[in-house]
Amino acid sequence: VLRRPAINQSSDWLNITALDVSKGAWGRQVLATRCAVTLAQDDVPVVPTVYSPLTVARNLAGDRLVRDLREYPRLVHQALEAITETTIAFVQETLRAGAAGIFFATACATRDFLSQPEYEAFGRRYDLQVLAAAEAGWFNTLHIHGRKIYFDEFLDYPVQALNWHDCH
Repeated sequence: VLRRPAINQSSDWLNITALDVSKGAWGRQVLATRCAVTLAQDDVPVVPTVYSPLTVARNLAGDRLVRDLREYPRLVHQALEAITETTIAFVQETLRAGAAGIFFATACATRDFLSQPEYEAFGRRYDLQVLAAAEAGWFNTLHIHGRKIYFDEFLDYPVQALNWHDCH
C-alpha cells in the first residue's frame, strides 16, 4: 500500500540509488523465486514479475513523474539509471535462482501517459537494458498495461511471449 509517494519534489530524485537485491523486499522475492522453483521442479516454469524502470519511477513519483521528466530530465534519467541497475541485478539473481525468465511489465507506453519520443527516451532505453539481462532466460514475457498502447515500440523487444491489458 502506497501511503505517500517517495518523490514529492524534484530534488527527491537524487535520493534514488541502486539497491542490494540480496536484502529487503528484493531479497525476499529472490528467496520466493528459489522456493517456487524448488516446489515446481521441472514441471512448471517460474517467471517472476519485473516492473520496467519507468513503471517503478511512476510508482515512486505518482502524478508528478511526467512533469519532472519534462522539466528535470537529467534528474529523472539519473534515478532511472539507478532503478535499472537494481532491476538488472534482481533479474540476474532470479535467473540464478532457477527462474525460466521474467514477466516484464510496463504501464507507461501509452499515448495517454507520454508522447512516443518521451517513451523512447525514458522507457524503451531502460527496458532494453533489463531485457538484455533477461536473455539468459528461455521464457520472457512482455506485459503492456494501459490504453492506447504504443505496440510498435515493442516489435523488437527480445521476449518469447506478449501479453497486454485490454480493459479496466
